[in-house]
Formats: sequence, C-alpha cells, structure tokens
Amino acid sequence: MPDRPSLRDEQKRLTRQRLLDAAIEVFQRAGYAATVDDIAAAAGTGRATLYLHFASKADLIKELIGEFAKPEVLYGPLAELDEPNWDDVRTWLTQMIASRDARIGSALQNIISQAIRNEPDVTEDALSAFARGAAFLASVFERHGVTPADARTRALLLIPQLTLVPWLQDFPGITVDGERLLDVMADHWLLAFEPEPSVTRGRRSRASDIPARSSRPPKPPTAP
Repeated sequence: MPDRPSLRDEQKRLTRQRLLDAAIEVFQRAGYAATVDDIAAAAGTGRATLYLHFASKADLIKELIGEFAKPEVLYGPLAELDEPNWDDVRTWLTQMIASRDARIGSALQNIISQAIRNEPDVTEDALSAFARGAAFLASVFERHGVTPADARTRALLLIPQLTLVPWLQDFPGITVDGERLLDVMADHWLLAFEPEPSVTRGRRSRASDIPARSSRPPKPPTAP
C-alpha cells in the first residue's frame, strides 16, 4: 500500500494549487499587468507564501503553460478516431471551445504576448509548448496518410483557432454566430485528415465528390 502524503505535503500542494487558480482569475481580469501581490491577495495569502512556491510572476506563468498545454490531453480524442467524420470532429471542437482549458488558454495567450518583451524564459516555454502540440497533432494527421510537411503546416495553422474563438466570443462589439463558427471550423479540421483535401466543404470532403472544373458552367459574359 503506497504511503499517504503527510499533512504538511498535502497543505503545500493545496496552497500551490490555490495560488495557480488565483493567478488564472487575476490574469483573466487584469492581464500581464497583474502583480504578485494581486495574485497572493486573491489566494487569501501573502507575498511571502507565494514566493515559497514560485520564484517570480514569470515562473507562475510558466507553470500555467505546462498545466494547460498538454498535447495528449488536448488532441488525444482526435488520435483515437480511426475514421474521422464531420460529426466526431464537430463534437470534439464543441467540447474543446466550451472547456475551461480553452478559455484559460486564450487568456494565457494574451498574457504571453505581453510578456514576450520582458520575460524571455516565458516566451521559450510558450514556444516549446506550442511546438509539442503541433508535433503531436501533426502525427495524428500523418497516421491518415498526410505527408509530414503538410501535417505540420496544417497543425500550425489550426491550433491557434482554439484560443482565438473564445477571444472572439468575448470581445466587446463583435457578434459571432457560435454554432456557425464551429461548423466552419469542423470543415477545416476534417479536411486536415485528408491526404489530398478538396477545396469544397468538409461534409463532402473527398476529391471524388467535387465536380470536375471543366464540367462547371462557364461564367456569363460581362455586359458591355
């Protein structure tokens, strides 16, 4: 029977998690301008306690990047699809966009963008996390016959959508049809599984489903 953690160790774990949860809340509200004192206050503790767990604000951000950028968690459900179809991809996207992780990821993306000029190590961790995610997703596409170069390019283009959508939905002054947005995203993501995707919609994604270019009716002549 494995040893149970001591009460002291359990208290450390709970305090650390409480600080991370508070950081998410404060960063979502105040962005990178949030201070260590703001985060400690939101967690109901003091600066000294925060520094026992994290060396700096940058260290805290790096911890959040590691927690919310695990490729096997984000893209694992896609890897389990033997024959991806539009409904499966649409369902996965719906769950992803609605998840707490997607909204936190969107907030972190904004924070990372602001931190780039001041915190090189944060940028390094963020780029590394993005590269790991792209590599994992590219390997999913490769298993369906996509060439490595195309698989990587598709992954690099698609991943940013997942953090962009929550931003669009929350941005003041922008009205977005959420269901239509997810429909179009599903089209794009499904086409990424195709070795030679067509230019038509994902629900009819096989090249054999597209009318030959020569069979399409010619454009009417332009009036003089």
